[in-house]
Amino acid sequence: MAEIRKVKRKDPALAAEGAVLFLEKASPALEQVDSSSGAIGNAVNRAIEALVPIIATAPADLARRSAWLERLGQGYGYKITSADVWTTYSHTMRVVERLGRRDEIRARVRELAADGGFVAEVLGRELKPGEQPGTSKKSKPRAD
Repeated sequence: MAEIRKVKRKDPALAAEGAVLFLEKASPALEQVDSSSGAIGNAVNRAIEALVPIIATAPADLARRSAWLERLGQGYGYKITSADVWTTYSHTMRVVERLGRRDEIRARVRELAADGGFVAEVLGRELKPGEQPGTSKKSKPRAD
């Protein structure tokens, strides 16, 4: 964690990639640990709380941000929350809006969520064709 924070000061995109990688590698190892005391779960939650903003706010190009969004959507690394999905989706949509590619990327996210999994559940109406982004009544993240 300290290394990722240190790298963030010089190269936020690299730090975000490291954060994603950390979450991917840590998750299988943590599944093997007895967490009956709750200490491991609390440590993991603190790590997630620290790493998600690094990933979400990194100055990344569209391809990299899309890959991160896809990895989050597939749930690699840790159990994502609806707040994680909304944060990543919101930052991604702000970037693509500036690039004039909102409809294209929204369609791509819709494809990624077509399996009806967690991302589709969270973004719900936001991804339906014809809906205006940001107008969904389900726009607020829920605590998981």
